[in-house]
Amino acid sequence: MNLNDFEDYIFDLIVERGYVYYEDGCVTSIQEKASNCYVAEVMGSRHYNVTVKLDKALNIIGTQCDCPYDRGEYCKHQVAVFLAVRHLRNRNHCNATVKQAPDLKDILSKRTKDELIELLLKAASEHDEIRRRIELHYDVADDADEIDKSSNLIRSYIDAISDSDGYVSFNDVGEAVQGADLVLEKAGIARDRGKPAHAIDLILCVIHEMMVLLIGCDDSDGTVSGIIEESISLISEIVSIIVEEEQLGPEDKEKIFNKLEKEASHKRYDGWEDWRLELLNICAELTVFPPLRDRLENHLAAVLEDGEEEPWSCSYITEDVNLIRYNMILKYDGLQKAQEFIQQNLQFPGFRKMAIENAMQNEDYNLAIDLAADGEEQDNLVYQVCSFHFSRF
Repeated sequence: MNLNDFEDYIFDLIVERGYVYYEDGCVTSIQEKASNCYVAEVMGSRHYNVTVKLDKALNIIGTQCDCPYDRGEYCKHQVAVFLAVRHLRNRNHCNATVKQAPDLKDILSKRTKDELIELLLKAASEHDEIRRRIELHYDVADDADEIDKSSNLIRSYIDAISDSDGYVSFNDVGEAVQGADLVLEKAGIARDRGKPAHAIDLILCVIHEMMVLLIGCDDSDGTVSGIIEESISLISEIVSIIVEEEQLGPEDKEKIFNKLEKEASHKRYDGWEDWRLELLNICAELTVFPPLRDRLENHLAAVLEDGEEEPWSCSYITEDVNLIRYNMILKYDGLQKAQEFIQQNLQFPGFRKMAIENAMQNEDYNLAIDLAADGEEQDNLVYQVCSFHFSRF
């Protein structure tokens, strides 16, 4: 894949979203750290770091981004940086007689205030999403008003691209979620300004609207579900910072716990147990009082009870629930109790992996080999059982 034709090798929706990020100036810095090796920072829901390494023929031989996107090989942040690197190289190596593209900032800086207001009013009258974006940035009375305007902005992008039945086709999903991207950026700003609770409210607003969209669109490439996963990851980051840096007192942490536990209880997560459990795992970090831990334990027990109705996923749900329990035991009851809990759950791959790692650290290699062999035998048995059941359909 070459810097000059990378668009031909990346999914169209990701390219489109990367172009939007690039055109909106989201690539906030870019440096050539070594020959043909670039490091850039991209502003999304938070700042993401992207690296790009080229060979002499401008083939992209290495690239990474630290965002949580995992639905494909390349993300929108990488696309934005590819474009920025290409522009940088063209600018540095172009012939001086070649006319450069006009600089939008330079053009606007030459206009009067009245001319700019007239331009914005015209654009806002023609495009509802522009009007809502202006309102979100410059006409917010308080936090509650910002949440309301954020929901309206997200829906305006979705409504603008939906068909008469309210459905968003595969090719239009990338454009439909642009409002969600903008609100996630606002959440990042709120977090950076020391308002973590409000940032979480903005992120939950995105999740709510995206889960509605998920029902009424073709999300074959995972764009919408990817935003939901990115949103939950951002909440997790915010809560981790709150806990590690002790930014909030116990009462405020309890309020966030209550909010996230209530969110995880909502029926919108029926059928999306992974997301429900991720939210409950975040709650585990906020169990600052014993009654909160008891409430979370009751919630986890209810999830297990509901999971019994889905035998194919019950084992996975049970493992995830017990991993949340393990983290709480390690945090509040100590290492010995946590090690005992691992031994009680060796039937699950995640716990077996931890037991093998512990054995390796203790140089008990025979135990590590026995655990690995038992795990392989158990996994083969599970595979045989599943194959038998699926063969009956």
